[in-house]
Amino acid sequence: MPAYPNPAISEINIPSPNSQDVKIYDMNGRLVDTHNGNEEVVNVNVSGYPSGNYIYQTQGNSGVFIKQ
Repeated sequence: MPAYPNPAISEINIPSPNSQDVKIYDMNGRLVDTHNGNEEVVNVNVSGYPSGNYIYQTQGNSGVFIKQ
């Protein structure tokens, strides 16, 4: 399951299979944020992120989302 809604304005839901931690990187590969995977879907507040593309990664899942 991909992250949704995409593009995101204030928050995004990232699937976290087996409640794994979620890491978010900018397009330069810098770690922007880390969230504990306490749920199957991690809700991330992205309202403070600059607009652009971001990569999310769990141990077995990855994808890209856009912050407007």
